[in-house]
Amino acid sequence: MENTLVEDAPWAWYIVRSSGIMALLFLYLTLLLGLAIKTPLVRDIIRPIYSLGAHCWLSSQVLFFALIHALALLFDKYLALNLGDIFIPFYSNFHTTLMTLGILSLYLIVIIVGTSHLKHLIAWKFWRGTHYLYIVLYPAILIHSFYLGTDLKSPILRTIFLIFGGALGVLLIIKLFSSNRFHRA
Repeated sequence: MENTLVEDAPWAWYIVRSSGIMALLFLYLTLLLGLAIKTPLVRDIIRPIYSLGAHCWLSSQVLFFALIHALALLFDKYLALNLGDIFIPFYSNFHTTLMTLGILSLYLIVIIVGTSHLKHLIAWKFWRGTHYLYIVLYPAILIHSFYLGTDLKSPILRTIFLIFGGALGVLLIIKLFSSNRFHRA
């Protein structure tokens, strides 16, 4: 009897859910620290020299948990997805658009984290440009999570992530308007 319970337990689904939530949480923290480094009002609270190291570590964790999230889907017996469903945009018949948002988000994470690790080998403007992909990445992942994920269907969790997402939006606006390029005549 005990053996049957272990075999029938949806362990893959639990890994998919938990790794997705962890990737989303680490993404939020990555963005928060990244904005804090460059936002005058927050820079005094969160010291850039300390937050930069944490920012880099957290972004690697986003990639790690996003990959676990994707790969664990291969073992979910209910969804029965294959490599194409998980890594090729518009390939899956299971919520095609939402799956594609997740796939493209994974590729954006790879680009952003990859260019960060290659920062010393590439042009600063190119590296900076890849970091602006976060503006597309975060909403895409939120849409993927809200409409495809099961945990964010909870009104409490959904509200928490919307409030935190709004806070990131406010920080981004503060950062953009405090930037020198907006103060030029």
